[in-house]
Order: sequence, then structure tokens, then C-alpha cells
Amino acid sequence: MVRIDYDISDDSYYLFACAELMTREVEFLEESKIERMLGSEGPDDFIGILRDTV
Repeated sequence: MVRIDYDISDDSYYLFACAELMTREVEFLEESKIERMLGSEGPDDFIGILRDTV
């Protein structure tokens, strides 16, 4: 793997995106939501539950 260094002139969007992803990860990892997803009755139900986590 080749490492490429680059500068971000305005990192506010990057920082916001990182914070948003961390928040979504915490929401997604709630045990009740994982249990609902595991108990889904099919792909449509699974996608609906996944959509509720976003």
C-alpha cells in the first residue's frame, strides 16, 4: 500500500463527518436495534430497521 500525504485546506467538513460517523456508530451499536435487525423477517424489514438507525 502506498501512503499519500495531502493537506486539507478546510478540515471543518472532515471533522464534522468524523463526528457524525462516530455518533451513528454509537446509535447502530445499541443492543435493541441489533436484536431487531437480527430478528427481521426479510430484506425489506431489515432495510427499514437499518434506515431507522440513520
